[in-house]
Amino acid sequence: MKKVIQSILLCILFVASVSAGNPDRQGEAGAYELLMNPWARSSGLNSMNTSLASGVEANWVNPAGMGRIRKTQVVLCNTRWLVPSGLTINAFGLAQKVGKNGTLGVAITSLGFGDIPVTTTNAPAGTGATYSPNFLI
Repeated sequence: MKKVIQSILLCILFVASVSAGNPDRQGEAGAYELLMNPWARSSGLNSMNTSLASGVEANWVNPAGMGRIRKTQVVLCNTRWLVPSGLTINAFGLAQKVGKNGTLGVAITSLGFGDIPVTTTNAPAGTGATYSPNFLI
């Protein structure tokens, strides 16, 4: 009984002393682009069709749904996200039935942020130059 109590106290002491993260960065999120659903059907439902998703779209919200395809499925998608901001999402997906019970799927997503004006402390209204960042997932 004494060893059990000592083990419990040691576990509590260990758990109480563990901390992770940087307190200066609390509340910040990283890699939000991984949460942007590029597929029209599931994105239009705000990914609420998770259990019913099938084919390439399921690769994003529920990978087990890819097993519902019969042969090969190819999907291309272009989305203007937050229209005034100029953000575009281009996606390509491929799912292939492999054997009797397997499916292999690949999805590639590209995010384009449009033309962003270059500003400096000397030219806060812009220098006339632009840059266009992109993400590839």
